[in-house]
Amino acid sequence: RNQGMAKAAGRYILLLDADTLVLPQALEGMVKFMDRHEDNGILGPKLTDANGNLQFSCRRYHTALTSLLRRLSFLSFIAASPILKKYYMQDWNHQDPRDVEHIIGACQLIRVKAQAEVGSLDNRMFYGWEDTDYCVRMHRAGYKVFYYPYVSIIHFEKKLSHGKIFSRLLFENIKSMFLFFIKYPTGIIGKY
Repeated sequence: RNQGMAKAAGRYILLLDADTLVLPQALEGMVKFMDRHEDNGILGPKLTDANGNLQFSCRRYHTALTSLLRRLSFLSFIAASPILKKYYMQDWNHQDPRDVEHIIGACQLIRVKAQAEVGSLDNRMFYGWEDTDYCVRMHRAGYKVFYYPYVSIIHFEKKLSHGKIFSRLLFENIKSMFLFFIKYPTGIIGKY
């Protein structure tokens, strides 16, 4: 991603995962919204699965507890916990644009001016943690991170490390989590 961001030209950079399908008018709608809101650093659209079901792509920041509970969410009583519901922002309907803490990196439209101030993604982090880190840094630089549900992208989410006890991706994800909390030690308790 950083190599592509370094070569990008224009007002915006689009980070788009390979497991996505851009629906008609989505990019145009995102650019129009960003053009009207100069204080937005990152914009994320509504993500759905192939059946049109909402994916909770905007979230509150991680804490040590939410990170642990996400790992254990294969247990239904944990998946339904109020703590995870709050983390996934399931306490509102996701039908209105909103300034949020964190947008997952499956699709992010980034203002080049903001990227020039904030810098590149942290190469030490991988598989989601770099997205959260980037959102924290955008906020600290005075930019908003916005969820924009008036356009949609289909995300054929793979969840590559979920349900695996030992894998290279799981190792990288856990390593990135530790790096993230070393970088933001008060984030362990949700203070950013």
